[in-house]
Amino acid sequence: PIVNCLLCGSDYLLTVTAELRNGPGEVLRCAACDVEMLNGPPVDYANTYRDTHGPVLGKRSTPAEVFAAYRPHQEHRVFLLTPHLHTDTRLLEVGCSAGQFLDAVKPHIGTAAGIEVDADAAIYATQQTGCSVYRSAAELPKGTFDIVCLFQVVEHFTDPIKELTPYLERLAPDGVLCIEVPSLKDPLLTLYDLPAYKRFYYH
Repeated sequence: PIVNCLLCGSDYLLTVTAELRNGPGEVLRCAACDVEMLNGPPVDYANTYRDTHGPVLGKRSTPAEVFAAYRPHQEHRVFLLTPHLHTDTRLLEVGCSAGQFLDAVKPHIGTAAGIEVDADAAIYATQQTGCSVYRSAAELPKGTFDIVCLFQVVEHFTDPIKELTPYLERLAPDGVLCIEVPSLKDPLLTLYDLPAYKRFYYH
C-alpha cells in the first residue's frame, strides 16, 4: 500500500476514489504536489492485463484486435513528433503493445524498436511491423536511441522514477523522452463530475 507520495514523499494523501473500473482499489492525490497514484492490487501486465483491458470491455483482446482498434489513432502522435523524426532517427517505444505506433512511425525514421512484456503482443508486433521488440531494457545497449516513447504507460508504474531510469539510460545524448499519460483534468471528471465516468476512468 502507498503511504507516501511516489514523487515528493509527502504523507498528506487524499482519496480521489475508492472504486476502480474492474473492482476494489483506490486513487490517491498528493496534497503537496498534486500527483495522483493508483493504490490497488498488483497487475500482471505480462499475462492477464488483456483479460479486462482492451477495445472490448470485459473480454480478453488478442494482439490482432488491439492492433486493429488502435492503429487508426496513431497519426497524431507521429505528427507531434515530426520535428524530431529524420531518416536516421532511432526510436524506442516502451510498452509497444501490438505494434500500432511502431507501424505508424516506421516509414518516417531509420530504426524503430519496442519493449513489450506481453509475449504474445511482442511476437505479433514483430511480425506485423518488422520491428525488433524486446522484453526488457536490459536487452538493449545504453545511449542508443534518439527518441524513447512511453504512451499511456507511466501511469501504470508503481515507482515511476525508479522504473523510468532504465529507459532514460537508453537515450542517446540530447535524446528526446516522450511521455503521454491520461489527463486528470478531463472535463467529464472535473467540470461535469460524472460518477459513472469516474468509475470507468480509473482502472
